[in-house]
Amino acid sequence: MLWKNEELENELHRNNLEIFSRKNLSNGIQLIMRGGSLINIYNTGTVHIQGNKADSLEKEIINHICNRENTTPKVYVFLGTEEAENSALHEKLTMAGISYKATKNLFLSQ
Repeated sequence: MLWKNEELENELHRNNLEIFSRKNLSNGIQLIMRGGSLINIYNTGTVHIQGNKADSLEKEIINHICNRENTTPKVYVFLGTEEAENSALHEKLTMAGISYKATKNLFLSQ
């Protein structure tokens, strides 16, 4: 799977993995994890995991995250006419990390 830096950082955070520091690379960014793992995220979207002295559980979790297929379900939201409710729904979905496609074009036949 190809990753954007922000997406991978969010996924690491969701899995309670702490990023100790970040280092800019000429062709991407390197994340130094609290447990010693090094994650290189290249501008191409590929990821390389390093760290001989890294915490083995941390490294196993990172490998699992980076190598899995994107199984994010597609969510379709039919918006109502109340902008405040639509904004609240957007905020809740965004905070939960759920990407969605919204439409206001729903015709109900009775």
